[in-house]
Amino acid sequence: MLAYQGIVYNSLVKKLRVGLVSLEMTALQTWDRLTSHIERISMTHFRDGEFSETEFENLYKASMKIMTQMPFYFCRGRLNIDRVQSWARRMKARHGIKLLVVDYLQRVDVRKEMQRHSRQEQVSYISNALKDLALELNIVIWCPVQLNKEFEVRESSTIQFDADIASRLVLDKESDVHGQIIFDKNRQGQKATNLPITIKGWFQTIEERPINRSANAHY
Repeated sequence: MLAYQGIVYNSLVKKLRVGLVSLEMTALQTWDRLTSHIERISMTHFRDGEFSETEFENLYKASMKIMTQMPFYFCRGRLNIDRVQSWARRMKARHGIKLLVVDYLQRVDVRKEMQRHSRQEQVSYISNALKDLALELNIVIWCPVQLNKEFEVRESSTIQFDADIASRLVLDKESDVHGQIIFDKNRQGQKATNLPITIKGWFQTIEERPINRSANAHY
């Protein structure tokens, strides 16, 4: 959700050229989520089709924004790392993308000769390859990853080692809407302050949550 919100902000607001490699969702699912965020249309209505007249108007507005105002390029499929790199190079050469989102890293495959290796070794190879790709093309690459129950990166710690910035989205105890973004690493400077957030899932939106800093000094 956070990555897709970032896609909208960077392409629609900042006018940066953005590429998305979706290894989990279809083009229609991606469109639904982008539209929900852009015009604050409940995801429930994308499932039941019961849109109000105003929501139909907002669907049109969001569609026009995506098609005419967002320099956004989409690729869908279960790709291996070689095909991800090839697509990114084409998008850089043809369209000059500045940001590539790979959703999500652990869904990326490797070529057949590497499949005999452990999944940890495969993910480490993928992480290194994406790091090299970012340096080669001079672009930013965002890679959402899955965490285990201890909030650690699954399969390989190499992911966090390779990252310039590593952050986690963690829900507060006994809450499914409030949480915080925890910044574990910032290669470019000092460690950032954790950011309290509210998740508005119906609208595919994450917002900063105001807090009483005197009562929450650990932030």
